Amino acid sequence: FPTWQTVPSRFIERPYHAHNRLLASVTSDASTRKEIARAIGEKLAAATGPTAFILPAGGIQQWDQEGEPLHDPEALSAFVEEMRASVPANAELHEIAGHINDAAFCAKALEIFDRWVADGIVPPGRRQAA
Repeated sequence: FPTWQTVPSRFIERPYHAHNRLLASVTSDASTRKEIARAIGEKLAAATGPTAFILPAGGIQQWDQEGEPLHDPEALSAFVEEMRASVPANAELHEIAGHINDAAFCAKALEIFDRWVADGIVPPGRRQAA
């Protein structure tokens, strides 16, 4: 929600972080995060091509990391557990111990991408002339 407005009533009891003058982030409780995980699982199940889900067990937003204002280990654990249960058989689950902003997440995404290129799932790009 825009930072200059009052907190929407449905979020009034939740912790939030004002990112800047324009927007703020509100936390989701454990129950809501489980719902989100199930919804992601449903979307993955509908995929018709190769599908991979990278689960960063250390968090998914800048302010939910340990030491940050929106860190909620209980809600994060609920999300991670529900995601593990919700990723369907047609999708690869890749869990990393780190945060989505960690280099390990990027490395895993590139590893999957490179494998898909090598397997012919993703066509290789063309090198541009210098």
